[in-house]
Amino acid sequence: MERKLTTIQQITNIQPIAGADRIVQATVMGWTVVVGKDHFKNGDLCVFFEVDSLLPDGKEWSEFMRPRKFRIKTCKLKGVLSQGLALPISILPADFTATLTIGLDITATLHVKKYELPVKDTGAGKCDQKCEYINLIPKTDELRLQSNLDFLENLRGRPYVATVKIDGSSMTVCYDRDGEFHVMSRNWSLLPDFEKPNKYWEMAIKHQLAEKLKGTTFAIQGELCGLGIQKNRMKFSGNELLVFNIFDWKERAYLKHDLMVEKCRDLGLTPIPVAFREDSFNKSMEDLLELARGKYDKTDNNREGIVLRSAEHDGSFVSFKVLNNDFLLADED
Repeated sequence: MERKLTTIQQITNIQPIAGADRIVQATVMGWTVVVGKDHFKNGDLCVFFEVDSLLPDGKEWSEFMRPRKFRIKTCKLKGVLSQGLALPISILPADFTATLTIGLDITATLHVKKYELPVKDTGAGKCDQKCEYINLIPKTDELRLQSNLDFLENLRGRPYVATVKIDGSSMTVCYDRDGEFHVMSRNWSLLPDFEKPNKYWEMAIKHQLAEKLKGTTFAIQGELCGLGIQKNRMKFSGNELLVFNIFDWKERAYLKHDLMVEKCRDLGLTPIPVAFREDSFNKSMEDLLELARGKYDKTDNNREGIVLRSAEHDGSFVSFKVLNNDFLLADED
């Protein structure tokens, strides 16, 4: 499911902020958002921009974000956590004709993009692109709980696994229907350079994945992490691939967690660390936000959060992330 960066949403639960005369706090979906006082009433519709939205330059309504380079980030205002931006629906173009319904995706209408780290900051090396990410395999973007509160009920009562959210670079490896081997970043299939391979191909070569996956319909999906990748918050001494999904594109299904771990062992790969697991999910959003906090093992670095997945895919696969607010507030993303 593609993340909707900008949608029509409803303002609820407006509350005063101690010591603040011009701002109040409100709720949008599962997010706490600081808005201008008297800008909204409970029940009003708004244009809501999620964290990591990159607003367009050159629009009157976005000009106030220029000092922040038009990027929406988690912040605290007067001691209140604010995650996202709510603006009046009056910012919509005059020729906008769609019916305003809650959840309507208007990302493209307002020319909003997703903020991505500059390539030079990923640490994965200069990579020549062979083609776009192949649509045979779902992309690895996890949706955030606060924007998809239905996940709580979809997982309720079911066995689940919570794994540590790793701050690295997304990597997917597989063969396609034509028997061509792909090593992919989040958005691209990458060309190999066997004399001086980029870190994606270096990892695929290290684990002999072209040989091990040949003749299979498995796609290995994981986080490439270690030296020179993001900020190496887990303090690896080298580089490694931590696997969080194995997708069978022929069956159009993810392997159950325990089967994924077993397959990783067969392939000589390392599965993502487990934070905790239970036989029956019965957590609130507030519970999960607290559980998402913590440090990476044997470091003083805030972990990025946790990812929850159904352990048994009895008819449906549920997967979502809960980010650590301490990580976000430290502007470590």
